[in-house]
Amino acid sequence: MLADVAWHRGEPDRVTEELERARSMVAGGAPSAIQVRVLGEISRYHMLADRNKEAIEVGREGLAMAEQLGLDDLRASTLDNIGAARVSAGDRGGIADLERAVMLADDIGDIRERVRSRNNLGIMYLVIGDAERSAAKTLESYELARHFGHNSTARWAQGGPAAAALFHQGRWDEASRMVEEFLADATPNYQAASAHMWRAVIRLARGDAEGASEDARTVVELARSARDPQLALTTSAVAAATLLAIGGEGRALETFDETLTRYRELPELGFAVVEAHSLAWVAWQLGRPEELLDALRHEPSHTPWLTAARSVAAGDFGGAADVFAEVRIPPHEAFYRLRAAEQLLAQGQRGQADEQLRIALAFYRSVGATRYVRDGEALLAASA
Repeated sequence: MLADVAWHRGEPDRVTEELERARSMVAGGAPSAIQVRVLGEISRYHMLADRNKEAIEVGREGLAMAEQLGLDDLRASTLDNIGAARVSAGDRGGIADLERAVMLADDIGDIRERVRSRNNLGIMYLVIGDAERSAAKTLESYELARHFGHNSTARWAQGGPAAAALFHQGRWDEASRMVEEFLADATPNYQAASAHMWRAVIRLARGDAEGASEDARTVVELARSARDPQLALTTSAVAAATLLAIGGEGRALETFDETLTRYRELPELGFAVVEAHSLAWVAWQLGRPEELLDALRHEPSHTPWLTAARSVAAGDFGGAADVFAEVRIPPHEAFYRLRAAEQLLAQGQRGQADEQLRIALAFYRSVGATRYVRDGEALLAASA
């Protein structure tokens, strides 16, 4: 429990310390519920840190013990950890583990695990590129947490997965309100970097460059102290892209280098793959796409996100937009349609450029993204 509190507060060293103490207390003992719970929590934090091999190994040890003792609640939570780690490691069979966790939690009425398993299933649906199912499960998890008074979990979701789901769906006003509500409470929270990231992205799109810059700088500082790649690498990639967009090339370059170094240290990116396209966009602008492609060369998870990132690094912005159109994430599709239009105009292909702009502007007007509307209309005028 102390490890869980420390994790929510963004204190990774304390998490490790408390888990090691817990494990030492049950080491060598007979199979028991508390031993399964400790193994399950260790598996969970390995999974969150993208130590997926260790998460699966410890999780399966705990699962076998839970099945031996008939502990269905702990079976559900351990399957949750194993499933998420398997998907992050490139094994889509983990989705079945997560779906089993949801069903078990529902059957036995375990509210905490009903909330958590839905969130993790939603996150892993996003990793494999099923954005609609991802949003449905993620927002269902958030509403369940609110309904049953799991306020700390609901707040955690506000700063991260629930806000992300609304952003990806183009529900930017709702996402903005959610993030503002989260940030109004200054209590330290794991999702603080994510909340500032989403506010930075929306502020930038809506013409508030100063506010976006302030948020992006905060993200960089928070990401540096974050240990979990799922948090540190997603937020730092977006922060680098935001800083570059508003003229902070020096800070963007520094953040890019730090993030790329961490990419190379991981056997697999896990959830961080969902923002690999943002880092690829930065790499392209800095004239260093080959370095990004090299860092992604051995990534085992073959997902639309990885395809899009490689397309961006190769300068195929239309291809990246097509990927995001297929998985139904309109903000990313619109961004790369705008970039593709710039390329096509430079090549003298006005008709194709206008088609890209038509799609991008329709989305950007719907969400009040004045910066990108202005950019798109300027390109339209240039192509007339």
